[in-house]
Amino acid sequence: MFTDKELKAFLKPDNSNKGKQVTEPLGGRGSGSLVFKVRSGPKGEFYFKYNDGASRKLVKVGNYKSSKTMAGLSLVEARGKAQELSKVYREVKDVKGVLDDQAQAQEEAKRQREIKKALGTFEQLVQSYVGQMRAAGKPSAREVERSIDRSVFKPYPKLKMKKAKDVTTQEIKGVLARMIENGITTQTNRVRSYLLAAFNHGMKQENNPRIYLDEATRFSISFNPVAPIPRQTDFEKAGDTVISESEIKDLWHNLQKTVGVGLVMSLFIRFALAVGGQRIQQILSTPWERFDLEARTMEILDSKGKGSQVRPHVVPLNDLAMAVLIELKPITGASVYPFAGGSCGSSKNSAIRADSIPLALSRYRDDHKGVGFKAGDIRRTCKTIMARHGIRKELRDRIHNHSLNDIATKHYDRHDYLEEKRAVMAQWNDILKLIIEPKDNVTLLKKQA
Repeated sequence: MFTDKELKAFLKPDNSNKGKQVTEPLGGRGSGSLVFKVRSGPKGEFYFKYNDGASRKLVKVGNYKSSKTMAGLSLVEARGKAQELSKVYREVKDVKGVLDDQAQAQEEAKRQREIKKALGTFEQLVQSYVGQMRAAGKPSAREVERSIDRSVFKPYPKLKMKKAKDVTTQEIKGVLARMIENGITTQTNRVRSYLLAAFNHGMKQENNPRIYLDEATRFSISFNPVAPIPRQTDFEKAGDTVISESEIKDLWHNLQKTVGVGLVMSLFIRFALAVGGQRIQQILSTPWERFDLEARTMEILDSKGKGSQVRPHVVPLNDLAMAVLIELKPITGASVYPFAGGSCGSSKNSAIRADSIPLALSRYRDDHKGVGFKAGDIRRTCKTIMARHGIRKELRDRIHNHSLNDIATKHYDRHDYLEEKRAVMAQWNDILKLIIEPKDNVTLLKKQA
């Protein structure tokens, strides 16, 4: 066995021993040897030498630490590492192969650590989902973002910084349970639905071969933690309120007289009734540029429902709807949206907020005791009155842009039904006009049940 003193004696400043080596057996036959090689100047290296059956092999153990200021291994440390390699040699013979496998495993572990470090957080997942909604023209994107922030991220700030792949079902269940304990019902189901969709988005985005390479953020979500949590069905009671004809008449004429309800808001309610109960958010998000007053149409970009495909929906404008727009033009004509937000429609770039409509109707209800209808009842009311006066379901569905899912309609029917819709909207105009301006000598004929 060689000593430190002997090894240091080999290290000549003039490099006269460069290339020389000494060998020390590590045990009996078949155990391999520790080799010390002299390099330039005061540098030496340790190797493990063995025979793989075909030839002699050298595997570097490390550099020799010949002084305290140098990096490397002491003689004792080098012997210890060489003994570990000797054990591998006695057991599997292929020392280099084992070392290569270990190096690959270490590299893979390092790569996985880096991937995990770079993986998107829960907050980034929600931002990605909302961003996709905005790109698809979904008007509900803002509401989804605000709801998750209010119900999840603000009460649980640590949760939003957690890696999306590590969010658990138990954590999501805790978020929803807290909402229920606070008396929140319908919105609990909404938040559950938003989170379910966000995690599905993260899973699909990463597995979509068309966009995978373009996405900088990875989530590596293999399981949707929201999926096992049931929707609370008793929180979702379908509305059944239909506004009476006398209530429609009073609302049409008196909403503007309500304290705190502006002209633009009251005209919006009139317009929502005049166009047969189109979806409130879709009306609000339709800019002036998609209104053709000469052709008497508005084009709604309908992105409601599954998938991100936007369906253009052309709504014919009857006389009552046109009258509202003509009255609005001097007020909001310079704004992006007809039903502009701000004081008296003063906002140039934003529409009335959808959540301000329930507030306006609440103020109206306060002034008219016994009135119980809400904004969500307008669409149902229009559809019900249309049916009551004999407008066929197929045409009602066309007016409201409901998807018709039979094979012929989905794949072959490309007719826009504009003239048919014009006829329906003209009929609806006459029905609504007689409701808001009843005549003693005219009675609406209603289809008998």
